Amino acid sequence: MKLNQMCLHGLTAIAALALLAAGAGPSAAKTYKYGSFSPPKANTPNLAIKPFFKEVKEKTNGKIQFRLFAGGSLVGPRNTLPGIRDRIVEAGFVVPAFVVSSLPHVNLIPDLLSFAEGGNQVAGAVVETMLLGCPECIEDYAKMNAIHLGGMGSMPYWLQCAKPVKKFSDLKGYKVRVAGAASGRWVKFMGGVAVGGMPPPDIVTGLQRGQVDCAIAIMSWLKGFSLADGVKQVITMPQGAYHGVASYVFNLDFWNGLTRKEKGIFIEAISKSLASATIDNTYNLPEKVVGPLMKKKKITRWPGDAAMKSAWKDFQKGEKAAVIAGAVKRGIKKETAERIVNVHLANLKKWGKMSKEIGTDKKKLAQALWDHVFSKVKY
Repeated sequence: MKLNQMCLHGLTAIAALALLAAGAGPSAAKTYKYGSFSPPKANTPNLAIKPFFKEVKEKTNGKIQFRLFAGGSLVGPRNTLPGIRDRIVEAGFVVPAFVVSSLPHVNLIPDLLSFAEGGNQVAGAVVETMLLGCPECIEDYAKMNAIHLGGMGSMPYWLQCAKPVKKFSDLKGYKVRVAGAASGRWVKFMGGVAVGGMPPPDIVTGLQRGQVDCAIAIMSWLKGFSLADGVKQVITMPQGAYHGVASYVFNLDFWNGLTRKEKGIFIEAISKSLASATIDNTYNLPEKVVGPLMKKKKITRWPGDAAMKSAWKDFQKGEKAAVIAGAVKRGIKKETAERIVNVHLANLKKWGKMSKEIGTDKKKLAQALWDHVFSKVKY
């Protein structure tokens, strides 16, 4: 990747005015704050963030360093983005579903989860849509004095249950923790009761106390968020992949205060750590790390039956229209919603094909991110 070819001026014309509001950027050696609600042992801080910190520190000769505040010690799921805006932290981990009103256009992306397979596909498609195909998404972040530069991909969703099932119809009436509007629609389609507003750190307590019977969650959360302490069975039929989570969100004033060389260092570090984290988080580590824990906890696996798989296909048929209708209810113009949805679906298709060629090669994914996205964005 020839990062010296990059022109690092401003994301788009839409965000230009926000970028002009420059604050005090890093001019001398200093340690900056990164906030995450994920616990220290979770994949986001360990796979995506710490390697990024290390490379930035090394490439800036210690001038720019970050300190991780994990486990919600400074900012939680809902106030990370406001915390970045107000510079409580200079950077953080943002989940759009927890800040829908602040990121109305951005939330169109994770709402398309039923069309996503996870991993390389979503890591590439999200950053391409966000930075090249959705100026309104850039503006959403700019209004919060923030800039989004990518997020790692992960496995598809599973249903993880405290009350095991033997057939699809058993799920009728189950209370299920959901992540965003799309998974809520799926639970209702199954005949269940969607329970929103439950961040990952709270899921295990909800399962143990009977607040929910199941949770829509990824495999790594069995360890990272201790879901294994409440789950008895996982339904391994893929049920879409939540994407659009932002591992690399920075305060705009901080970003604008960086030199061109420093921005180049950040972009290179992001592309490498994003690629490495995505492949480890999706392909290399889940079974290796979580599989033994499932055996120890005697958590059973059920692949889903024909009725469940048929229901999922029927559910998918109405999702594009449902996503657009939901956006219109949030005040987004229909033609704008349709454009963003079509752009992202095309990117999911494109990166889905590329994902098969990339496989588990971290260098190939990092290079693809550079070739198809970062080399085309003018900062």
